[in-house]
Amino acid sequence: MTITHQQDQLLFATLRHVPFDGWSVAALRHAERELDLAPGTAMCLFPREIPDVLAHLEDWANRQMEADWAAAPTGALKVREKVALAMRLRLTALAPYREALRRLPGHYLVSLRGGDLTASVWRTCDRIWRLAGDTATDFNYYSKRGLLAGVYSATLLYWLRDDSENSTATWVFLDRRLLDVMRIPKLTAPLKRACGGIGSLAVQACSVLRPRL
Repeated sequence: MTITHQQDQLLFATLRHVPFDGWSVAALRHAERELDLAPGTAMCLFPREIPDVLAHLEDWANRQMEADWAAAPTGALKVREKVALAMRLRLTALAPYREALRRLPGHYLVSLRGGDLTASVWRTCDRIWRLAGDTATDFNYYSKRGLLAGVYSATLLYWLRDDSENSTATWVFLDRRLLDVMRIPKLTAPLKRACGGIGSLAVQACSVLRPRL
């Protein structure tokens, strides 16, 4: 059994306790006992405890998204459809743990670790864009991920409250947000051409700082 597999198993067990104990060391300790692990094993697998558990949750969800993507017919999809599919695959993988995830906003508020959340969303959006075929290395790299971070965050919060069958309301919400984002390059293109290089950077910077949709 690899370390990653051990971390996965401890993560899943911890997620079962989070709805009752919150994102706390108590939830991690209960998971350790549930799996009949030697005392201290959880600390070895997740030295920073809950921050490391959350980092591993991000990694697991992204690995699952990529595995499901590899099995999906994506060749004929447009870029927006690819981005939407990747997000749907990730949220679907997380669906069994939605009750635990509903405790996350409160955890980040209390723990004051908002920077960790921001970095996690950015990394996830980067992986989504890579799946969609994006290879940008210029400023578009940042603007695309900045815009998608707003869409992903809004969609995640909507999904956490969504009680519709098979999360159909969330997928409608997601499609609308992505359509809004896809319009932004078309709206800013004339201004970029008029202003030249400096204006282009300014417009792209404003896109990154655009309020979440």
